[in-house]
Amino acid sequence: MLPFNATVEYVEISHPLFLYYGVDIWLRKSDGGSRLDLQICPANKFIIGFARSLQRGQCYSFPKIFSDYIINQSTNTAEMIKK
Repeated sequence: MLPFNATVEYVEISHPLFLYYGVDIWLRKSDGGSRLDLQICPANKFIIGFARSLQRGQCYSFPKIFSDYIINQSTNTAEMIKK
């Protein structure tokens, strides 16, 4: 995936449908305003956590923000194991 900047317009985490959570994220790309709709179902706890970390109206660099989230989660898990 080529990197791009986009503003988060909408994030929804749906209740379980047949035991699965779903995530819907709407992004507006900064380079021309085209919209990208990310739909993930089933969404695991990791994806749900990432969706919750995004702030509506905030601009992020994708996929870097996702990579940063992965690294942050790995670091937090390692710290918890040390305790």
